[in-house]
Amino acid sequence: MKSGRDPYCRWLCRHDTGVLRRGDGDDDLVVAQLEVMPSYSERRGMADLCVLRHGRSQWELKRSLPIVHDEGDKGDEVLDAWQSSTVVPVADRYLCWVEYHSGLIICDMAAEDDASPKLRYLPLPNYPYDSSYYTNDMIWSL
Repeated sequence: MKSGRDPYCRWLCRHDTGVLRRGDGDDDLVVAQLEVMPSYSERRGMADLCVLRHGRSQWELKRSLPIVHDEGDKGDEVLDAWQSSTVVPVADRYLCWVEYHSGLIICDMAAEDDASPKLRYLPLPNYPYDSSYYTNDMIWSL
């Protein structure tokens, strides 16, 4: 029995699947889905990237790609609960998976035959907790 998911049997959700238009041509597209491995997985801190490039008849599954992050930024802890909120194409080269509560995972999609694309986690800045946020402008009545 093969381990992992069959790349042909995948749910492509808007939260974890992005489309990138490459270059000036209208027909040079890349579709990519990112699946970050959960904390209970042996592949914690890694992700699978499933890619379909224009002109290719099959999906490419890049398994167990490490997600690089700065030392001391609690990246592993954040990635344990990662749930992509959206995917944003940046220029004609990068796909950026966004998790609004914690940060971004960026992948350079430029190299067509790169055996292992690089994934980089960038944390969002923490905002101080504002206890009045949920109570300001509320009318309290008994």
